[in-house]
Amino acid sequence: DLDWWHVARDILTQEKANYVVMMLGVSDRENIRERDLAKEAEKQQAEKDKIAAAKGPPNKDQATGADKKPAGNQQAIVAPEPPKPKKLPNGIIEFRSDQWAKIYSRRIDETIAALKSKGVPVFWVGLPSIRGTKSTADAVYLNDLVRTRAERAGINYIDVWDGFVDDSGKYSSYGPDYEG
Repeated sequence: DLDWWHVARDILTQEKANYVVMMLGVSDRENIRERDLAKEAEKQQAEKDKIAAAKGPPNKDQATGADKKPAGNQQAIVAPEPPKPKKLPNGIIEFRSDQWAKIYSRRIDETIAALKSKGVPVFWVGLPSIRGTKSTADAVYLNDLVRTRAERAGINYIDVWDGFVDDSGKYSSYGPDYEG
């Protein structure tokens, strides 16, 4: 689901939490489709519009730059439209590409902001080792992205990697019991 932050925010508004534990990512090891980004942008704009509507109409005494008319010989300055993002030929943003990491990191940041909004401790649990060389490398990559964002945001990152690997650091489906 692209809307981690919305889901997190909605759950936290309905629940009384003493702390928040977050873990996700194992299913995120895929390309991002351009239409997903368009859908995400539409939802973000709808959220901004909803917040603006809740604040009410702007005060008429506070004219914005667009409302002001030039006096005398002054010319009105019109800001150019922001450039539109370049459309990728196939509409796919490849997993592990720089652009993918940028988009995914933004999603992590937005989710962390939603989790922190409750004002309780937040713990983000990293992914465990996964069977298979490629899967393990993907989990390491995602953990690095999340760890960086979590540390930057000042939340607790919990690394569980060692609990799912053997003595040589490879995936293990079995571990020591309570007696060792």
